[in-house]
Amino acid sequence: MEYIVISIFAIIVFLTKIDAFIRLKKETEIEKKVKEYMKLPYTIKLIPEYDGTWFVEIEELPGCMSEGDTPEEALIMIKDAMKGWLESCIERGIEIPLPKYAKEVKNEIQRNLEK
Repeated sequence: MEYIVISIFAIIVFLTKIDAFIRLKKETEIEKKVKEYMKLPYTIKLIPEYDGTWFVEIEELPGCMSEGDTPEEALIMIKDAMKGWLESCIERGIEIPLPKYAKEVKNEIQRNLEK
């Protein structure tokens, strides 16, 4: 009976470690994708507000926005918001829009190939 209890405990510990490893690997894959998207030239709109703060958004990523007391702070904040926005979409399997510039280049390449 003692061996059975120890064996069940060992199996539970083993399965917990496997689950943690799978989660870590998944997180690493998500982080890699996020880093790649963060390198792309998305359009950042920086808008002064009436109260002296700054509103900032990524034009191509609906709902990805933030604000800051200064333009510099707003730009730092939007990078953090963008990271969270991208992670959420990747985890859910939602398609992430490409930057405007990337779309234009892709369309031009396709037009040239069709000639």
